Amino acid sequence: MRPFMIEKMPSLAWKAICEEMEFMDLLNLSLCSKNCKQNISWCRIKVNTFCFEANNKGHLTFNISTARFCAVISFRESTAIDVEDDYIVPLEINQIPLRLSFSSNRITNIRTANSLYFYSQNVFSEANAFISHLLELFPSPVKTVVLTPEDSEMMGVLLRFPSIQKAENLELNARKMKRNDVETLLGTLNSLKTIRLEEAENWFQMSFSLKYEEILVEGTQITAESINEFLKNWKESSDESLKYLEINLNEPVDERALLESLEVKRWDREKRNGHYLRKEGAVRNWENCENAFDLERPDGSLGSVTIRNRTVRFLVWTERFPFNRIEAQMLDPHFVHSHQLTSFSQLMNI
Repeated sequence: MRPFMIEKMPSLAWKAICEEMEFMDLLNLSLCSKNCKQNISWCRIKVNTFCFEANNKGHLTFNISTARFCAVISFRESTAIDVEDDYIVPLEINQIPLRLSFSSNRITNIRTANSLYFYSQNVFSEANAFISHLLELFPSPVKTVVLTPEDSEMMGVLLRFPSIQKAENLELNARKMKRNDVETLLGTLNSLKTIRLEEAENWFQMSFSLKYEEILVEGTQITAESINEFLKNWKESSDESLKYLEINLNEPVDERALLESLEVKRWDREKRNGHYLRKEGAVRNWENCENAFDLERPDGSLGSVTIRNRTVRFLVWTERFPFNRIEAQMLDPHFVHSHQLTSFSQLMNI
């Protein structure tokens, strides 16, 4: 019997098989030959989240998740291996020998967690080789990139890849990051819609471009004057990208300084609802804006500023009366309330 030649399978067969494979199987198959690696890359398996974390103890950790699996890859600086109940195997990627300890743990019948631990005297070179291989294997744009980098050199490696450059969402722990590194990062990730920034240092200013849809800043010492300047820039611009801004400060904000010269007004029921509808995926959140300060641009765009303790929010009303629309939908004779549904087929016929 002739051996089965997996490399000669049709493209659609490759795609169907790869979509059902776990991370370790894909990794092993990609190391068989260049053709196998290219075929897996052609399948363009979508990566939902890519995380990178570095600490000052010589550890680098990566997390990559798709609809099917979640894999954790950890690089540890060590001269000896002392791991119990794991398999130790030699591995070579891009002509760099790696010592690998791995274990696979089943979470559910759909998702599998794969943990890989690399031990090396040269963490950066091995991490560079492995992650480069991984991002070449999954070239589709990553939806969310999560970075906690203390190693700017490794971050520079990640930013070379188009799949990272085209990410829509960024979660960044800016602790100990230099300002120019953050500016380089934001300049490279030019498809971002949402930014979540944590632990920004004192140097951080409200210098964000208005091109992002959502900006969330945690644990920062941004001044009221900086926020005021940002709101003035929004009022004078015609950019329609920004929908939501949230800043959680380390200290209570000076309301008078924040609103100075903005010509804000109190809530007018004729101009908008008292609650702002914010969608996070399939979840609807209603923000109470009855006590907010309204800021209107010459082009008619309306934004509301809410100040509660150490939290400042700025919400742009793309839909001024969302509650009225939803209420009208519920009163529609064809609308079926959830408690009246008796079958899935009834739901499909709405």
